[in-house]
Amino acid sequence: MRYSMLMGFVTGSVATATLPVLASPVNLFDNDFSDAAQASNYVPDRNNPGGFTVNASGDGVLKLSVLSADLPGYESSFYNFHGIQTGPAGDFNGLPGAIATVDVYVPLDWNGASKRAGDLWIKLDDGTDSAWPSIGIYNYGGSSGALVSMFSPYGGFGGSPFYDRTDLTINYDAFNTLGMRFNGESVDFLFNGTVVGTDSSSEYDPTQRLQSAFLQGWQSDTDYTVTFDNLTVAVPEPATLSLLGLGGLALLHRRRAQA
Repeated sequence: MRYSMLMGFVTGSVATATLPVLASPVNLFDNDFSDAAQASNYVPDRNNPGGFTVNASGDGVLKLSVLSADLPGYESSFYNFHGIQTGPAGDFNGLPGAIATVDVYVPLDWNGASKRAGDLWIKLDDGTDSAWPSIGIYNYGGSSGALVSMFSPYGGFGGSPFYDRTDLTINYDAFNTLGMRFNGESVDFLFNGTVVGTDSSSEYDPTQRLQSAFLQGWQSDTDYTVTFDNLTVAVPEPATLSLLGLGGLALLHRRRAQA
């Protein structure tokens, strides 16, 4: 049985072939913010954030400050984000399976009543259409405190663009990991390594590519700083197994089976 399955990869008497085995991630982009020079890998998105420092005083993190007095990013409050996107190191051309992750520090006061947000966005593009799904840790200023919020650019959460999870455990005074994986026809949203939502809108297309990543803060009536670490964009690359003499091996198996 195993040899007959392998024969699907062989034509005639071809002596070598390759088989995909377990995928391993290959980084397209990896910043740990231990070097201030990594700041050159980013450009402003919408309005420039009030503060943007990498490895200030050797802290090994990226700090992005949002100031209430700054100009709004857009007229709509939903688009009122200040942040950065991967710039010269962008245009990743990440194939389906690409995943972006970042660590965001959540102080205890984010669970109070003050508005806060720390977001990870990705840009998906096929040359004619762009989409920006996102996941973040939010406090909208109400009584529910901090929560994990996801956004579908195509309304893929049962017809809604938003999916908020108030039931997830957020680690305070600690880093939490946000992530998104583009699957070609859907996007998985990850929080601390677990899939917490899937946007399965039919608008996604395998011709799209993960082109860039964004780190955002949401401007409101509060001045605050979002601390990020370890932004990574990776794609799975199937390892290959060289099957030397596969054709002869299969023939040998058939002869033994007939004996």
